[in-house]
Amino acid sequence: MSNYRQNMFEAYKQVKERELTKKELKRREEIAKELPDKEFKDRYGKDWMSVKMATATKMAKKESVEMKEDGHEDVPSAIRQCKTVIEDANEIMNKLNSMSEQELPSWWTNKLAVASNSMNKMRDYILNPVTEEVITEAEGDLEDLKKMVKELEGASKMHLGQSKRIAKHIGMMENKK
Repeated sequence: MSNYRQNMFEAYKQVKERELTKKELKRREEIAKELPDKEFKDRYGKDWMSVKMATATKMAKKESVEMKEDGHEDVPSAIRQCKTVIEDANEIMNKLNSMSEQELPSWWTNKLAVASNSMNKMRDYILNPVTEEVITEAEGDLEDLKKMVKELEGASKMHLGQSKRIAKHIGMMENKK
């Protein structure tokens, strides 16, 4: 096993989830009841219930985190986040520089393009503040955003399936040792 894979494998084994609060447990049950059983059964077969509960757990945790993060609009929070982005970007650059001219997955390059675009927009905003309201909502924007949310939720479910397959592969690799 390559050093990189070994490091990733060790990091994966060390990931531990925090316990849900009582409120999150209750919300997880509510979310799980709302999720369609048939879709999970069709997609995940015999593991459908564990995948469904993992999805509901993640959604409950995310709601909880989003509620806690409201109000983090101050400059010190932005500085901390920028430092994290810089550290992450440096680690990515170091890894890319050490790689041969191999192809990267399209999902990864797409995420990089979106992140780069977002960073450019944030930089432009902070360096060139606009004193008047420039962006206005057009007719139908709200419905379009709702549609995009549904599409992103579908993509999240796809990523969950991919992570399950990777975890299964790691388990097989671990058993070969």
